[in-house]
Amino acid sequence: MPHNLRLDLINDLNLLRNLAVKGLDNFPNEVCLFLTDEINLKSAAIFREKKKNNFILLGKSHLFPQNILSENLSINDYDVMLSESKFETNYSANCQISENSDTNLQSIIFKLSDEKFGVLILQHKVIPSDANQKNIYPLPI
Repeated sequence: MPHNLRLDLINDLNLLRNLAVKGLDNFPNEVCLFLTDEINLKSAAIFREKKKNNFILLGKSHLFPQNILSENLSINDYDVMLSESKFETNYSANCQISENSDTNLQSIIFKLSDEKFGVLILQHKVIPSDANQKNIYPLPI
């Protein structure tokens, strides 16, 4: 069975590669769907920085709730976060978005170029363990 899982992952990555080569407009949506399936998320969305601390929606998975985020977002303490983040791995998981009122959202900012950034929003599944508690499983970074 583990071999089948690896083969599925390779097939999915190959499909993403082919979509990227074709340059289709729906590629960011496909990346979000891939992340949702592979990481077992509820939904995902990708934003691109248009100007300083103004990010616009590039793509999202089909289950991404409309009421969570608008098509534009900004990051709380943008300048402080950028000055304190080393981006040694080209991303920082210490990103708090201004519209983030939902506790099961995780925000990751990553470098697109020397001056532009992208933001990945992951909505994790909430798995109730009992009637009084919710368990949220964030991506380990």
